Amino acid sequence: MSPPALRHGAQLRTAAVPPQAAVRADPVRLKQVLSNLVGNAIKYNRESGQVGFTVTAHGERWRLRFDDTGTGIAPQPLPQPLPQLYEAFNRLGREGSGVEGVGIGLVLTRRLVEQMEGEITLRSSLADGTTVTVDLPRADGAQRISPAPSAAA
Repeated sequence: MSPPALRHGAQLRTAAVPPQAAVRADPVRLKQVLSNLVGNAIKYNRESGQVGFTVTAHGERWRLRFDDTGTGIAPQPLPQPLPQLYEAFNRLGREGSGVEGVGIGLVLTRRLVEQMEGEITLRSSLADGTTVTVDLPRADGAQRISPAPSAAA
């Protein structure tokens, strides 16, 4: 994800992934989830913004957390997490923003996470950016989340 981050002027920050971190997930689908969430954090970030990624233990699950310093999402009349984000083709008024996309990435990401018996939540504020968390079931170590090289997320 370094080339898109460089194009958008975003700095990627990845904390060390615990060596015992292993999730029960389809590796191809997990890669799609990671790519989409990091890609969104880059696309919707501020100039010279930051994108962070951490993995922590959370009960019987591993929590993957994506933080960005982007413009955030305006408060909606419904409580968090913002259910409108998971509606196909709903970009919450960002259609004319110049940011590529058609509004199906989070819909697909949510379905993939749920098919892997996980949960996805999103918190956002106009002042602080957005945080997305993905909780996935722990595995026996056969499918490990590998730490990315320092140049990539």
